[in-house]
Amino acid sequence: MDSPTKTRSRIQLREVRGLSADVEVGEMTDPNTSKNNLSAAGIASGDSSALPNESSSTREHPKKFYHSSDSSENPAIYRIIREIILFFHSVKCCSDRRPCMSGAEEVLAGNYSASESVKFCNAKPPQYLWYMLSGSLCDIFQFGIDYFFHRAMNVEDPSTCWALSFTISISIRHSFHRYLVFGAYEGGYWNSLLRMYAGYSIIVALSTIFNIYVTKVFNISHYIAWVITLLWTGIVNYFILKKLWSFNGNAHGNSSRN
Repeated sequence: MDSPTKTRSRIQLREVRGLSADVEVGEMTDPNTSKNNLSAAGIASGDSSALPNESSSTREHPKKFYHSSDSSENPAIYRIIREIILFFHSVKCCSDRRPCMSGAEEVLAGNYSASESVKFCNAKPPQYLWYMLSGSLCDIFQFGIDYFFHRAMNVEDPSTCWALSFTISISIRHSFHRYLVFGAYEGGYWNSLLRMYAGYSIIVALSTIFNIYVTKVFNISHYIAWVITLLWTGIVNYFILKKLWSFNGNAHGNSSRN
């Protein structure tokens, strides 16, 4: 024989408009499961009083990160970067109390590049500034590769070191530019990387010839020639990448996002 509590629960659920299922609440042992069923009944009937009250701590963060924010499977570096981003998003430094920085969580999630989504005091920096930042970080990697070949591998010719370090750094530049400058890969990662290597092959050849000229003809030292070669190639590379990234010159990073 059913208990009075179980019988009352059945009658209440049957009276809800549009609900035909016979949900036996009395047989449920998990109070959260019972709450979810009553919530579903309230949505079906349009009765908001049946919905359970949710505290702000249980609601999902409005921004969808690539990994769950409370998952122990997230890489440690991801969790650290995410906490830094959320900290800067919470800082109010403008006169109208707007966030000092916003949109960086979209970069971490892989949805947009920094040039598309990140704003400082609601102002979006121009794309070329993000390219300069991305390129400068990649130049540090290229310098390290060049130094490794020159010092550790005893490669004496500066132009050979330049060609090797530049070629290897292209894959690094490809990833940095995706997240900081131009956005999602067109045609997938490998197709985009192959296009970048194909486009950069011209610059690798020209810059190597230029490096040979300044080191052999003008007898400029290894790393002075490295810096001189780097300065003009960085500017040329920006316009090549804008053309290559999306085939038609309208780089993904040029799209507006409010």
